[in-house]
Amino acid sequence: MNRLLSSSAALRCPPRQARSQQRLQQILDAALAVLSEVGYEGMTTEAIALRAGTSKGSVYRFFPDRAAVFAALTERWAAHMRQLFATAVGPDAAQMPLAEFVTRTIDVLDRFYTSQPEYQAIPIQVRLSPELQGIYSELNRELAQQLAAFFALRQADLPLTKRTLMAQVSVEMVSAVQLLSFTQEPVIQQEMVNEIKSAIFNYLKPHFEPELT
Repeated sequence: MNRLLSSSAALRCPPRQARSQQRLQQILDAALAVLSEVGYEGMTTEAIALRAGTSKGSVYRFFPDRAAVFAALTERWAAHMRQLFATAVGPDAAQMPLAEFVTRTIDVLDRFYTSQPEYQAIPIQVRLSPELQGIYSELNRELAQQLAAFFALRQADLPLTKRTLMAQVSVEMVSAVQLLSFTQEPVIQQEMVNEIKSAIFNYLKPHFEPELT
């Protein structure tokens, strides 16, 4: 497991009471806001405490350093991604027209980042740093595994190696275009979302809806 991810698993003081849990989430929310504004280098414990309206000691009560704070943020972000993706590739999607499935899946991810734009800072920061890229790669591997399992439900005779490769390519394509879109104006972002829908549909169509090719 990546060092940053594992570091947050051992909080200095795991919250047990509702008040402590609320304080922890308040600190993480503040850290995410700071990260989205000034990046990882500017995400100091002092800046986090100031945004959270608390003391640095309160931050250190939960986390030994900012790396552990960032680790907790990435875990929270990754959990959101897993949950959203699991919903998108649920059993009800197995019989959906391919175009509807592709559109729904990408729209689910796009709405998350559109409604909570501060989360865009996490994949950007992770992808920019060689030390953190393992986090992004590991999450994409997990999502690709979920997608490959879904492909098996949808097309049982598709060979394992083929559906695994198709899932990996699909996830990486969406991730790359999505990451690029974060740096664009809203109108261009939407155009990129539409382009990736078209690209993924046309990539998968020969295997799932060959009669439409």
